[in-house]
Amino acid sequence: MKKLEKITLDNGLNIFLYLDKRRHTTFFQLVNLFGGETKDFIVNNKEYHLPDGVAHILEHYVVEENEMGNFLEILGKKQMHTNAATYRNMTNYYFEAVDNVLLGIETILKGVYNVNFSEEKLLKIKEPIYQEIRGKLTDKFYHAEIKCMENLFKKIKFRSIGGDLSDIEKVTLNDLKVCYDAFYKPSNQYIIIAGNFDKEEVVKFLRDFYKNLKVEESTVKFMDYKEDKEVNKKEGVVYFPTAEEFVEITYKIDVKELSPKEMLDLDFYLNVFLKEVFGTTSKLYQKLVKEKIITGNIYYSYSQCNSFILIKVSAYTSKDKVFLEKVNGYLDKVVLDEEFFEIEKRQSIMRIILRNEEIHNMIIPFIDNLVNFNYPYLDSVLDIKKDTFDNYSKTIKGLDLSNYTTIFIKEKRK
Repeated sequence: MKKLEKITLDNGLNIFLYLDKRRHTTFFQLVNLFGGETKDFIVNNKEYHLPDGVAHILEHYVVEENEMGNFLEILGKKQMHTNAATYRNMTNYYFEAVDNVLLGIETILKGVYNVNFSEEKLLKIKEPIYQEIRGKLTDKFYHAEIKCMENLFKKIKFRSIGGDLSDIEKVTLNDLKVCYDAFYKPSNQYIIIAGNFDKEEVVKFLRDFYKNLKVEESTVKFMDYKEDKEVNKKEGVVYFPTAEEFVEITYKIDVKELSPKEMLDLDFYLNVFLKEVFGTTSKLYQKLVKEKIITGNIYYSYSQCNSFILIKVSAYTSKDKVFLEKVNGYLDKVVLDEEFFEIEKRQSIMRIILRNEEIHNMIIPFIDNLVNFNYPYLDSVLDIKKDTFDNYSKTIKGLDLSNYTTIFIKEKRK
């Protein structure tokens, strides 16, 4: 597999290049390290505490209200696959194209760095976002997630990337301008280009573009939340129309002491652990089905918020208290299976080998490593081979699963 090449410009922008002339297309992405979680910070010695949804609104604003016009529409007319997206910790602008690569890069960069701010345009941008949120109001899991975040955190106020209707209403033009000036700058961004492109031409274009770009630097500091590892509330209820009652347990795990490499290892270990313990072949799943505590799957996932890993385990069940008791009881005495670990390890190695066949399967994990773990490398077969069952077992058993909140989704009784 070819190696990623890194170029750092004088303005602090890191550019990652993956040249592969065997490809038919080129993938470009501008990663901005500003997402839904970035709400409380200090810019030039002034504190800001923003509502949820600012990063998402700014993403729409940048795309639609700039000197180029709506640059996604412009690139779409050139038959490019293009989009933008806001996540917890980043906002991305990207395209994939067969040709016109320089045109695509220039269009996105000129759009991102030449935004026109006005109250009228902000009102225009908010309308479709209001509609998007109204559509979520009929989703019981939308309400459950907000309740869960309220229960998990005492000092961290982040609840959702998109915010709710009252959040969007509160967002001001000044909020957008402050965030744009503070975070939409090369030193807070990455560029990733992969596939079949003219390397010398692209690098020259980028050097020339940023040499002529004038961006005013700001002094930005992030708030230290000093968030407790304990949850804010142990449980909560969402009353909502539901065919069957639903229960969700979310474990709050403090990982601020882990290094980037340890976080990357934990990412792999959690994938194995959750599948082993809650997958359809697990002993716990078989037991819960046999005892008719659940009739469907156990749903499981994990995410990161600030310096905490959040592990979610949920199921449809009318025996929610029993489900909670069984899951926590099982986790207290779980015995990890070395054979299962080795099988998952081999499958992971195979996925790494095969991902070279599809550019997205390779670049997206790299971006995740870069942004989520501050690890500017693509995990390799050698990395997985170094992971041992002993380290897996030690890491998983070292997780503190004693802090959790439980959300119940129930039909409101008359």
